Amino acid sequence: MVHLILLTLPFACAVPAYLWCRDRRWPATFSLLPASIIAIALTLSLSRAAFWSTVLFCFSVCAFLVYSRTFSFRFGGVLLGGTLGLLILILACESAMYPSLLKTYIGQHTTQTRSTQGRERIWTRSFELARAHPLVGVGSSNAALMLLSTSDDEGTGFAGRTFSLPIQVLLEKGIIGVALYSAFLALASRECLLRMRYSTRIPDHGEENSRVSHLPAKPPRTTAVAEAKDELACQPMVCCFAAGLIAVLSRELTYSSLMEHNVTMVLVAISAALVCRPEVVEPDK
Repeated sequence: MVHLILLTLPFACAVPAYLWCRDRRWPATFSLLPASIIAIALTLSLSRAAFWSTVLFCFSVCAFLVYSRTFSFRFGGVLLGGTLGLLILILACESAMYPSLLKTYIGQHTTQTRSTQGRERIWTRSFELARAHPLVGVGSSNAALMLLSTSDDEGTGFAGRTFSLPIQVLLEKGIIGVALYSAFLALASRECLLRMRYSTRIPDHGEENSRVSHLPAKPPRTTAVAEAKDELACQPMVCCFAAGLIAVLSRELTYSSLMEHNVTMVLVAISAALVCRPEVVEPDK
Protein backbone atom coordinates (compact mmCIF):
# COMPACT_ATOMS: atom_id res chain seq x y z
CA MET A 1 0.00 0.00 0.00
CA VAL A 2 2.88 2.38 0.74
CA HIS A 3 4.20 2.16 -2.80
CA LEU A 4 0.79 3.09 -4.19
CA ILE A 5 0.60 6.12 -1.90
CA LEU A 6 4.10 7.13 -3.00
CA LEU A 7 3.09 6.84 -6.65
CA THR A 8 0.15 9.18 -6.13
CA LEU A 9 2.46 11.93 -4.83
CA PRO A 10 3.69 13.18 -8.26
CA PHE A 11 0.11 13.20 -9.59
CA ALA A 12 -1.03 15.25 -6.60
CA CYS A 13 1.86 17.71 -7.00
CA ALA A 14 1.38 18.07 -10.76
CA VAL A 15 -1.97 19.84 -10.35
CA PRO A 16 -0.74 22.76 -8.18
CA ALA A 17 2.39 23.05 -10.34
CA TYR A 18 0.25 23.44 -13.46
CA LEU A 19 -2.08 25.95 -11.81
CA TRP A 20 0.85 27.97 -10.48
CA CYS A 21 2.40 28.34 -13.92
CA ARG A 22 -0.98 29.43 -15.28
CA ASP A 23 -0.94 32.31 -12.74
CA ARG A 24 -3.78 30.81 -10.73
CA ARG A 25 -2.16 31.27 -7.35
CA TRP A 26 -5.07 30.67 -4.98
CA PRO A 27 -6.35 27.49 -6.67
CA ALA A 28 -2.77 26.23 -6.74
CA THR A 29 -2.41 26.89 -3.01
CA PHE A 30 -5.62 25.06 -2.12
CA SER A 31 -4.72 22.16 -4.42
CA LEU A 32 -1.64 21.51 -2.28
CA LEU A 33 -3.90 19.91 0.34
CA PRO A 34 -3.95 16.41 -1.26
CA ALA A 35 -0.16 16.44 -1.59
CA SER A 36 0.16 17.42 2.08
CA ILE A 37 -2.16 14.59 3.13
CA ILE A 38 -0.09 12.13 1.09
CA ALA A 39 3.09 13.41 2.75
CA ILE A 40 1.49 12.92 6.18
CA ALA A 41 0.48 9.36 5.26
CA LEU A 42 3.97 8.53 3.98
CA THR A 43 5.52 9.86 7.18
CA LEU A 44 3.15 7.76 9.28
CA SER A 45 3.90 4.63 7.24
CA LEU A 46 7.01 3.86 9.37
CA SER A 47 8.79 2.94 6.14
CA ARG A 48 12.26 4.41 6.02
CA ALA A 49 12.51 3.84 2.27
CA ALA A 50 9.21 5.65 1.65
CA PHE A 51 10.18 8.57 3.87
CA TRP A 52 13.59 9.13 2.31
CA SER A 53 12.10 8.64 -1.16
CA THR A 54 9.71 11.47 -0.35
CA VAL A 55 12.67 13.66 0.59
CA LEU A 56 14.40 12.66 -2.66
CA PHE A 57 11.23 13.56 -4.54
CA CYS A 58 11.37 17.11 -3.15
CA PHE A 59 15.01 17.50 -4.15
CA SER A 60 14.37 16.07 -7.64
CA VAL A 61 11.36 18.27 -8.37
CA CYS A 62 13.22 21.45 -7.44
CA ALA A 63 16.32 20.38 -9.38
CA PHE A 64 14.29 19.63 -12.50
CA LEU A 65 12.38 22.90 -12.27
CA VAL A 66 15.66 24.81 -12.15
CA TYR A 67 17.22 22.67 -14.89
CA SER A 68 14.25 23.25 -17.20
CA ARG A 69 14.46 27.02 -16.55
CA THR A 70 10.91 27.01 -15.27
CA PHE A 71 12.08 28.58 -12.01
CA SER A 72 15.21 30.52 -11.24
CA PHE A 73 17.92 29.05 -9.05
CA ARG A 74 16.93 31.33 -6.16
CA PHE A 75 13.23 30.49 -6.38
CA GLY A 76 14.08 26.80 -6.67
CA GLY A 77 16.09 27.04 -3.45
CA VAL A 78 13.22 28.79 -1.71
CA LEU A 79 10.81 26.10 -2.93
CA LEU A 80 13.13 23.33 -1.73
CA GLY A 81 13.52 24.95 1.67
CA GLY A 82 9.75 25.35 1.98
CA THR A 83 8.98 21.73 1.08
CA LEU A 84 11.67 20.35 3.39
CA GLY A 85 10.45 22.67 6.14
CA LEU A 86 6.94 21.34 5.67
CA LEU A 87 8.20 17.75 5.94
CA ILE A 88 10.11 18.61 9.11
CA LEU A 89 7.01 20.24 10.56
CA ILE A 90 4.90 17.18 9.73
CA LEU A 91 7.51 14.88 11.26
CA ALA A 92 7.75 17.03 14.40
CA CYS A 93 3.97 17.06 14.90
CA GLU A 94 3.69 13.33 14.37
CA SER A 95 6.66 12.65 16.66
CA ALA A 96 4.87 14.58 19.41
CA MET A 97 1.95 12.18 19.07
CA TYR A 98 4.07 9.05 18.48
CA PRO A 99 7.45 9.42 20.26
CA SER A 100 8.90 6.28 18.66
CA LEU A 101 8.37 7.63 15.14
CA LEU A 102 11.65 9.53 14.95
CA LYS A 103 13.64 6.53 16.23
CA THR A 104 12.11 4.44 13.47
CA TYR A 105 13.52 6.66 10.73
CA ILE A 106 16.89 6.89 12.45
CA GLY A 107 16.98 3.08 12.55
CA GLN A 108 17.49 2.47 16.26
CA HIS A 109 14.92 -0.32 16.67
CA THR A 110 16.05 -3.90 17.10
CA THR A 111 13.52 -5.11 14.55
CA GLN A 112 15.05 -2.85 11.93
CA THR A 113 18.48 -4.32 12.59
CA ARG A 114 17.10 -7.82 12.10
CA SER A 115 15.31 -6.68 8.96
CA THR A 116 18.53 -5.28 7.50
CA GLN A 117 20.43 -8.45 8.33
CA GLY A 118 17.70 -10.57 6.77
CA ARG A 119 17.80 -8.53 3.58
CA GLU A 120 21.56 -8.91 3.38
CA ARG A 121 21.26 -12.71 3.63
CA ILE A 122 18.56 -12.78 0.94
CA TRP A 123 20.59 -10.56 -1.38
CA THR A 124 23.65 -12.78 -0.95
CA ARG A 125 21.63 -15.90 -1.80
CA SER A 126 19.98 -14.11 -4.74
CA PHE A 127 23.38 -13.24 -6.21
CA GLU A 128 24.44 -16.86 -5.83
CA LEU A 129 21.35 -18.01 -7.75
CA ALA A 130 21.94 -15.30 -10.37
CA ARG A 131 25.48 -16.56 -10.92
CA ALA A 132 24.04 -20.02 -11.56
CA HIS A 133 21.66 -18.62 -14.22
CA PRO A 134 23.55 -15.59 -15.58
CA LEU A 135 22.03 -14.92 -19.03
CA VAL A 136 18.26 -15.40 -18.87
CA GLY A 137 17.74 -15.92 -15.13
CA VAL A 138 15.34 -18.35 -13.49
CA GLY A 139 12.24 -17.01 -15.27
CA SER A 140 9.58 -14.43 -14.45
CA SER A 141 7.85 -14.86 -11.07
CA ASN A 142 10.19 -17.71 -10.15
CA ALA A 143 12.38 -15.75 -7.73
CA ALA A 144 10.24 -16.63 -4.70
CA LEU A 145 10.23 -20.33 -5.62
CA MET A 146 14.00 -20.46 -6.04
CA LEU A 147 14.66 -18.54 -2.84
CA LEU A 148 12.31 -20.70 -0.78
CA SER A 149 13.78 -23.92 -2.14
CA THR A 150 17.27 -22.88 -1.05
CA SER A 151 16.33 -21.20 2.23
CA ASP A 152 16.79 -22.48 5.76
CA ASP A 153 15.04 -19.48 7.41
CA GLU A 154 12.02 -20.04 9.57
CA GLY A 155 10.17 -17.06 8.11
CA THR A 156 9.27 -18.46 4.71
CA GLY A 157 7.33 -15.34 3.72
CA PHE A 158 10.36 -13.18 4.41
CA ALA A 159 12.72 -15.58 2.64
CA GLY A 160 10.53 -15.73 -0.47
CA ARG A 161 11.14 -12.13 -1.54
CA THR A 162 14.19 -10.47 -2.99
CA PHE A 163 13.43 -7.07 -1.38
CA SER A 164 15.21 -5.32 -4.24
CA LEU A 165 13.89 -4.64 -7.73
CA PRO A 166 17.31 -4.63 -9.49
CA ILE A 167 18.25 -7.91 -7.82
CA GLN A 168 14.89 -9.44 -8.71
CA VAL A 169 15.30 -8.42 -12.36
CA LEU A 170 18.80 -9.91 -12.38
CA LEU A 171 17.59 -13.13 -10.75
CA GLU A 172 14.49 -13.63 -12.90
CA LYS A 173 15.63 -12.22 -16.26
CA GLY A 174 19.41 -12.41 -16.10
CA ILE A 175 21.94 -10.11 -17.66
CA ILE A 176 19.88 -9.79 -20.85
CA GLY A 177 16.84 -8.56 -18.91
CA VAL A 178 18.92 -6.11 -16.89
CA ALA A 179 20.41 -4.72 -20.11
CA LEU A 180 16.95 -4.25 -21.67
CA TYR A 181 15.52 -2.56 -18.58
CA SER A 182 18.60 -0.34 -18.29
CA ALA A 183 18.31 0.67 -21.95
CA PHE A 184 14.66 1.62 -21.43
CA LEU A 185 15.49 3.75 -18.39
CA ALA A 186 18.41 5.38 -20.19
CA LEU A 187 16.27 6.30 -23.22
CA ALA A 188 13.44 7.57 -21.02
CA SER A 189 15.88 9.68 -18.99
CA ARG A 190 17.45 11.12 -22.13
CA GLU A 191 14.05 12.01 -23.60
CA CYS A 192 12.95 13.56 -20.32
CA LEU A 193 16.06 15.72 -19.99
CA LEU A 194 15.85 16.87 -23.60
CA ARG A 195 12.20 17.74 -23.18
CA MET A 196 12.94 19.74 -20.05
CA ARG A 197 15.84 21.63 -21.54
CA TYR A 198 14.44 22.45 -24.96
CA SER A 199 10.76 23.06 -24.32
CA THR A 200 8.73 25.68 -26.13
CA ARG A 201 8.62 29.21 -24.74
CA ILE A 202 6.27 32.02 -25.66
CA PRO A 203 7.45 33.73 -28.85
CA ASP A 204 7.87 37.48 -28.93
CA HIS A 205 7.39 39.94 -31.79
CA GLY A 206 10.40 39.97 -34.06
CA GLU A 207 12.41 37.69 -31.78
CA GLU A 208 13.89 34.40 -32.85
CA ASN A 209 13.16 31.59 -30.45
CA SER A 210 16.43 30.33 -29.00
CA ARG A 211 15.01 27.15 -27.48
CA VAL A 212 13.26 25.68 -30.52
CA SER A 213 14.18 26.24 -34.13
CA HIS A 214 10.78 25.56 -35.70
CA LEU A 215 9.23 28.88 -34.53
CA PRO A 216 9.85 31.67 -37.07
CA ALA A 217 10.98 35.18 -36.17
CA LYS A 218 7.71 36.91 -36.92
CA PRO A 219 4.74 38.25 -34.97
CA PRO A 220 3.10 35.27 -33.29
CA ARG A 221 -0.46 34.25 -33.82
CA THR A 222 -2.83 34.20 -30.87
CA THR A 223 -3.13 30.42 -31.09
CA ALA A 224 0.65 30.06 -31.11
CA VAL A 225 0.94 32.10 -27.92
CA ALA A 226 -1.82 30.07 -26.26
CA GLU A 227 -0.17 26.79 -27.25
CA ALA A 228 3.19 28.02 -25.96
CA LYS A 229 1.61 28.97 -22.63
CA ASP A 230 0.02 25.53 -22.35
CA GLU A 231 3.38 23.93 -23.08
CA LEU A 232 5.10 26.00 -20.42
CA ALA A 233 2.39 25.14 -17.90
CA CYS A 234 2.85 21.43 -18.64
CA GLN A 235 6.59 21.66 -18.02
CA PRO A 236 6.36 21.54 -14.19
CA MET A 237 4.04 18.54 -14.49
CA VAL A 238 6.73 16.69 -16.43
CA CYS A 239 9.21 17.57 -13.66
CA CYS A 240 6.83 16.14 -11.04
CA PHE A 241 6.33 12.88 -12.93
CA ALA A 242 10.08 12.48 -13.53
CA ALA A 243 10.81 13.10 -9.85
CA GLY A 244 8.09 10.61 -8.93
CA LEU A 245 9.74 7.92 -11.03
CA ILE A 246 13.06 8.60 -9.35
CA ALA A 247 11.46 8.39 -5.90
CA VAL A 248 9.70 5.12 -6.68
CA LEU A 249 12.79 3.51 -8.21
CA SER A 250 14.90 4.60 -5.24
CA ARG A 251 12.46 2.91 -2.87
CA GLU A 252 12.59 -0.23 -5.01
CA LEU A 253 16.29 -0.59 -4.18
CA THR A 254 15.22 -2.20 -0.90
CA TYR A 255 11.76 -3.45 -2.01
CA SER A 256 10.35 -5.31 -4.99
CA SER A 257 6.75 -4.15 -5.16
CA LEU A 258 6.75 -3.10 -8.83
CA MET A 259 6.91 -6.72 -9.96
CA GLU A 260 4.15 -7.81 -7.60
CA HIS A 261 1.26 -5.38 -8.21
CA ASN A 262 -0.33 -4.62 -11.58
CA VAL A 263 -1.69 -1.27 -10.38
CA THR A 264 1.83 -0.15 -9.52
CA MET A 265 3.11 -1.12 -12.95
CA VAL A 266 0.26 0.77 -14.63
CA LEU A 267 0.94 3.95 -12.65
CA VAL A 268 4.66 3.72 -13.42
CA ALA A 269 3.91 3.23 -17.12
CA ILE A 270 1.56 6.23 -17.12
CA SER A 271 4.21 8.38 -15.44
CA ALA A 272 6.83 7.32 -17.98
CA ALA A 273 4.45 8.05 -20.86
CA LEU A 274 3.68 11.52 -19.52
CA VAL A 275 7.38 12.25 -19.05
CA CYS A 276 8.26 11.17 -22.59
CA ARG A 277 5.23 12.72 -24.30
CA PRO A 278 6.45 14.10 -27.65
CA GLU A 279 5.76 17.65 -28.68
CA VAL A 280 3.33 18.11 -31.52
CA VAL A 281 4.67 20.75 -33.90
CA GLU A 282 2.37 22.15 -36.51
CA PRO A 283 3.93 23.31 -39.78
CA ASP A 284 3.94 27.02 -40.48
CA LYS A 285 1.19 28.24 -42.71
